[in-house]
Amino acid sequence: MGPTMTSPLVTVYDPLSWDHGWHYDTETQLLRSAGVELRVASNASERNSLVEKADLIISSSIVQIDEDLIGTFENCAAILCYSSGKDTVDLEAASRAGIVVGNVRANTTEVAEHAMALLLALV
Repeated sequence: MGPTMTSPLVTVYDPLSWDHGWHYDTETQLLRSAGVELRVASNASERNSLVEKADLIISSSIVQIDEDLIGTFENCAAILCYSSGKDTVDLEAASRAGIVVGNVRANTTEVAEHAMALLLALV
């Protein structure tokens, strides 16, 4: 018998669901259809055990991912920041650990234009 293949594990380090009522149903379904398991912890204790085993960690950029935390990652190949910046991740520690850090690019012009349009709509 050959080795058993497992689905890559993705987890959210600082889920918006704890403080903001966000749910990850859409992301879970999309990743599942691609053969990837997304698990979102319901509390900090569960989160710590998930990030140790995760292949990819998503950061909502609420909590710092520092060198000590990065040192606990056993399988992590990448960290994805749900922000336009990467300032909540210790980039040097991640690089030393061989972890790629990426982010989503925000279009700040569109956000500003939308905010102004909403203000004008209120007037």
